[in-house]
Amino acid sequence: SSDVCSSDLAQTIRHIETVSIPLIEALDRYLAANRSYPDSLEKLVPTYIQELPTCNTQSSNPMAYFVEKDSGEYFLNCDAGVFADWQYRYSSKAKGWFNQH
Repeated sequence: SSDVCSSDLAQTIRHIETVSIPLIEALDRYLAANRSYPDSLEKLVPTYIQELPTCNTQSSNPMAYFVEKDSGEYFLNCDAGVFADWQYRYSSKAKGWFNQH
């Protein structure tokens, strides 16, 4: 039923927002030390973070990450697995997560 889907999605969103907090803090610390964001999240391990968070509890896929060269802004991206057309994106400039359909 659609109720199950929406509660799963809400749970996934909560998971993403919770596990990304230390990752975002690690990116901020990296920026402070290196004056730019890393070109990959792997560069944060193990100095800035012990392990990279995954987008959902069923998956070992790390969050997608990219830096816009012009603005220096970075984005974290998660899809919600079964919700293939649904993406959740974090913007370092906006300091928030957004739905991307």
